[in-house]
Amino acid sequence: MTTNAESAESIVIDEQALQIAEYKPTAVALKKLADTYGGLVFEVTTTKGLNEAKAARKEVRGYRTALENKRKAIKAPALQRCRDIDDEAKTITAALRKLEDPIDEQIKAEEQRKEREKEEADRKERERVEKIKAGIEYIRLMPGKLIGESVLEMTAAAHALRMQPIGEERYAEFTQEALAAKQQAMQQLGSMIDAAKAQEELAELKRQQAEAEATQKAEADKAEAEPESSPAAAEAEPEQMDMTCPLQAPSHPIDTTRLQAAVSAGERSRTVASVDMGAPGGDATVTQSFPAAKAASPSDAVDAIRADLISEADLFSSAADAVIAALLAGRIRHLIIQE
Repeated sequence: MTTNAESAESIVIDEQALQIAEYKPTAVALKKLADTYGGLVFEVTTTKGLNEAKAARKEVRGYRTALENKRKAIKAPALQRCRDIDDEAKTITAALRKLEDPIDEQIKAEEQRKEREKEEADRKERERVEKIKAGIEYIRLMPGKLIGESVLEMTAAAHALRMQPIGEERYAEFTQEALAAKQQAMQQLGSMIDAAKAQEELAELKRQQAEAEATQKAEADKAEAEPESSPAAAEAEPEQMDMTCPLQAPSHPIDTTRLQAAVSAGERSRTVASVDMGAPGGDATVTQSFPAAKAASPSDAVDAIRADLISEADLFSSAADAVIAALLAGRIRHLIIQE
C-alpha cells in the first residue's frame, strides 16, 4: 500500500456542527476511517493488496449503510406523522365540505341569478336603444325612399310624418336627435314636393301649350284659305301690339301676391294693373301692351315680364318661368301690364 498525496483532512466532518445527534457517531468513525484509509493506494494487482482493498471497502460501506438505515429509522416516525397529518386533514376537510358546499351552492345560485338578470337587462337595453335608433333612421331615410313617387304620395308621407309625435315617452334620451331628424326630413320632403309639383306643372303646361299651338296652327291654316282682307285694313299699322289668347279657369289657386307687387324701374316702367283669378268657367284674355318700337315680337313682352318677376318680385328663375307658363296656359285668368 502507498499513501496518496491528497490529505485526509478534506474528508473529515466536524460532528459538533451536525444537527442530527444520531449521525454524530458515524461522523466520529469517519475521522478514524479517514486517518486509516485517506489517500491510501492499494496494490490491487496482488492478491494481498486486492484483499486489503476489499476489506477497507467493506468497513467503509458498513458505516455508510448503517447511516442510511439510521436515516430511514429516524425519518419513519416523521413520515408516519406526515401521513397521519394528511389523512386526518382529509377526514376533517370532508366533514367541513358537507357544511360548506350547501352554503356555497346557495351563494353561487344567487350570483348566477343576478348575472342572468343583468344580462337580460343589458339585452333589453340594447334592444330598446336599437329600436329607437331604427325609428330615427327610418325618419332620416324616408325622403330618399320617396324619390320618383307622385306628389300625392309624397304629400301623404309628409303629412303622416308631420303628425307623428316626437316625445320622451318614445325616444327618451334620443328625443332631440329624433326631432332634428324629423325637421331635416320635413325640409327634404318639402323641397321634393315643390320640385315634383313644378315638374308635373311644367309637363301639364307643355301639354296645354302644345294643344294651343296646334289650335293656332289650325286656325292660321284656315285663315290662309279664306279671302284676304281689304288693302286699307292691311296697310293700317297699329301703334300698340296686343297679345291675346283664350285661357281656361285655373285648376288650383295661384299665389299672386308677389306678382301684384312687381314694379320695374328705368325706361321700361310698368305697373301691374290687375290680376283677376275669376271663378271657373268661360274664357279670359291676357293683354300685354307695348309700343311697337319696343316690342318687336310677343317673345319680347314675355321676356320683359320674366325679368320683372325675377328682379322686382324676387322670384327664382324657375318660379318666374312657372308664372309665365301659367299666364300662357290660363291659370292666371287676367293680367294687364302697360307701358
